[in-house]
Amino acid sequence: VDGGLRYIRHEFDGSLSLKNAGGTVVASESEDFDHDWTDVLLGASINVPFAKKWSWNNRLNAGFGGSEGTYLASTGVTWRFHKNWSAGVTGKYTAIDFENGSKGDSDWYLYDADESSVGMSVLFIF
Repeated sequence: VDGGLRYIRHEFDGSLSLKNAGGTVVASESEDFDHDWTDVLLGASINVPFAKKWSWNNRLNAGFGGSEGTYLASTGVTWRFHKNWSAGVTGKYTAIDFENGSKGDSDWYLYDADESSVGMSVLFIF
C-alpha cells in the first residue's frame, strides 16, 4: 500500500492573428491561463518475481482533492541482467478529470483526458 501527493500544472500562452491579403493584421486574440492542482493519492503496488532474473511490476493509485479524480495503472516487466544493471518495459494508463469554474464562466477550464504510454528503462543499481 502506498500514498502520497500528485501535483499537476497546466500553463498556456497563446495568440492568434488574422491578416488580410496585404499582410495587415485585421483581428487578433490572445489567451493565457495557468491552472494547478494537488491530489492526495492512495494506491498499491506489487512486484512478482516469475523467474530467477525477471519480475512483473504493477501499480494502481487514485487521487482526489484538487481534481475530480486522477487514476493511474501501470504494469511491466524487469530483467536483472547483471548484479548492478536492470532493464524494463512498462505500460501506463492515466485518467485525469479537472474542472475550474462552470461552463460559460470567463475562467472556466476543463481538462478531461485519458493518456497511455509505453516506456523502456535501464537502471544502474548501487
